[in-house]
Amino acid sequence: MSFAQFRELPPLHDIHDLFMLATGSPFQPEITWSVWKDVDVDEILCFQPYIRPSHQKIILETASGERNPCALLRQLIRPYGFCIETHKTFWVLKEMKLDPKTVTKKIGTTVEWNE
Repeated sequence: MSFAQFRELPPLHDIHDLFMLATGSPFQPEITWSVWKDVDVDEILCFQPYIRPSHQKIILETASGERNPCALLRQLIRPYGFCIETHKTFWVLKEMKLDPKTVTKKIGTTVEWNE
């Protein structure tokens, strides 16, 4: 799996800290929350060196307050096998199940692999 938006992956423990600041909840699968908390700009921008300049729109919009931290956290946790599901009145941190994927080439050959 390619994560071209990153120069290098930020440490997961730093992401855990941002998650706690943004949600008020510990970083653990199946945790739910219903409100995004304000996060200090410096706590957001400390992830900027990890993200390539061409992929910094989300982090800059989050730092400026134009968007809540959801998109940024989704971007940061995806390489570690986690995602955030949106429901009507709350969000849930989920661990992704990495199942074998199938890719079909134009010539009709099917390739299967496990990640």
